[in-house]
Amino acid sequence: MFRNISCFLPTLGQCWIIVFLIVVAGSLLGLPFLFLSGNALVTYVIPFVPAFIYVALKGRAARRKNAPCVPLDSGAGRPMLVTCAASFLLALATLLLSVIILEPFSSLIEIPEYLIDNLYGAILEDPLWNVLSVVIAAPLLEEFFIRGIILRGLLRRISAVKAIIWSAFIFALIHLNLYQALGAFVIGLFIGWVYYKSGSLLFAMLIHFINNGFSAAMLFLFPDMELDTTLLEIVTEHFGIITYILLYLVSAALFVTIIHILNRFFNNAKKEKEVIPA
Repeated sequence: MFRNISCFLPTLGQCWIIVFLIVVAGSLLGLPFLFLSGNALVTYVIPFVPAFIYVALKGRAARRKNAPCVPLDSGAGRPMLVTCAASFLLALATLLLSVIILEPFSSLIEIPEYLIDNLYGAILEDPLWNVLSVVIAAPLLEEFFIRGIILRGLLRRISAVKAIIWSAFIFALIHLNLYQALGAFVIGLFIGWVYYKSGSLLFAMLIHFINNGFSAAMLFLFPDMELDTTLLEIVTEHFGIITYILLYLVSAALFVTIIHILNRFFNNAKKEKEVIPA
C-alpha cells in the first residue's frame, strides 16, 4: 500500500482536498465516535480515515499509470551514530524554538477556553488516551499527511520555498485555532525545511514528538501552574529582565548555530548519496 502511496504526488488543489477530508469530512465522521466511545485516541484517529482512503486510491491509480514514485522517507541508510547526533541536535533546536524563541509571540494570543477544557484539561483527567493522541498519534498522522504526502508532492511541482510555506500554512490551519496556529506555522516551516533537506519523515516525526511531548510533560510536572504563565514572567520575577534577554539571545544564537550545522550535515549526506560507485 505504501508503495502505491509513494506514486501519488498531489498538486496544490489535491492538497486542499486532503485538508477538506481531514477537517470537514473526517470531523463529521468522527462525531458519532466522540459521543459513543469517548476514547480520545479513537476520536483523534477517525478524522484521518477519509483522507487516507483518498490518498491510497490516488496512489493506486498513479501507480497503474506508471507515474514516478518518490518514497515518503528517503533519509535511510545513514550510520546510527550520525543519525543519533542529528536527532539530538534536532531535539535541542525544537525545544529552543518552541519553548523560548516563539514564546513571546505566542503569548500575545489568549488561550481559548475550549482549548483549556477540551485539550489541556482532558490530558490531566484522562492521561493515557489523551497523551497517546497528542504525543504519539499526532506526530505520526499529521507528519504522514502534511510532510509525507502534501510537502513531498509540492516539492516536485513548485519551488522548495513555496512548498514549505504552503505545507506550514496547511499545518497551522488544521489546528483550527489562532493560539496553536502561530506556533504550528513556524514549527511547520522548521519541520518542512528539515524534511526538504534530509528527506527523512522520521526526523519530521521526531521534531513533532519532542514539541508535543514537552508540552504534555509540563502539564504533569506543573499541574497547578496557570496555562498562560510565560517563561518571561517566571525568569523576570526571579532573575530580572536582563537575564531573560540574555537567555533569549543565547537561545537564538544557539538555534542558528544548530541550523548551520544541520544544513552542512544534510548537504554532505545528499552529496554522498549522489556519488556513483566506480
